[in-house]
Amino acid sequence: MQSWEFSTESDAHDEEFVKRSYAEADEAHTSIEHCLNDVYGPPVSTGESHREIPHGGIIRYTLWQLDQRKLYLVTIHEGIGLPIELILGALARK
Repeated sequence: MQSWEFSTESDAHDEEFVKRSYAEADEAHTSIEHCLNDVYGPPVSTGESHREIPHGGIIRYTLWQLDQRKLYLVTIHEGIGLPIELILGALARK
């Protein structure tokens, strides 16, 4: 859905730039989460890690149960120099 790139090596190691990027990602996550709550109701789970969500480096996730699927919103950052990403995805119901 959205990503925050570190265009230079110095950006990736600039603590203030990284903090601002995390804050922007968190704000975007919250905004989208509120919109999805309006459509799907309250989430069934939130947190910093979830075994079913197929992404590494999870910073924050929100999970909704739909009829046959689970919808998730996840913010990830897998490492220095890699982008912070906000991803919307679905899981098959088990």
